[in-house]
Amino acid sequence: MTEPAYQIENISLDQISESPYQVPGRVGDELIASIKRDGLLEPVTVRPVGDAYELVGGHRRYAAVKSLGWPTIPAIVRELSDTEAANFVYLDNEQREDFNDYQRGMYLARRLEEKGVTQAKLAKELGISQGRISRLRQLADAPAEVREYLNMPQGRSEEHTSELQSPDHLV
Repeated sequence: MTEPAYQIENISLDQISESPYQVPGRVGDELIASIKRDGLLEPVTVRPVGDAYELVGGHRRYAAVKSLGWPTIPAIVRELSDTEAANFVYLDNEQREDFNDYQRGMYLARRLEEKGVTQAKLAKELGISQGRISRLRQLADAPAEVREYLNMPQGRSEEHTSELQSPDHLV
């Protein structure tokens, strides 16, 4: 398999918009301090959309650079379809330590609302089971108590969430 062709460019932050598939996350002070001290060690990934770009990878790095007031950011520019871009966002987030099951569920819920996207299709695209998609999708509608629990720094799994959603816990 050959690597997809891409180029790295310095792109104005004003030309980059966030992906609609990006789930809320937190940019740590450590990341901002590291980039301020050492520079950006890895470029973000964008795709061209009209005369601008959509951010598909490196959302926390982008937010950190933006908070530092940099005018441009090094970016890998890749030609991606809407589906490829949405999946790229998910897979990029999977590499984060703090990506939790509630955030996974939010992403999956957004994708399943798209015309023609089924659990079977999404399972094949992402390489995960339909059962896991179903369980994670349910988290998008979880009660506030469950969402708060999942967003704690130590993170929680879908098994913990199933326990919290049981009728005994929601009394």
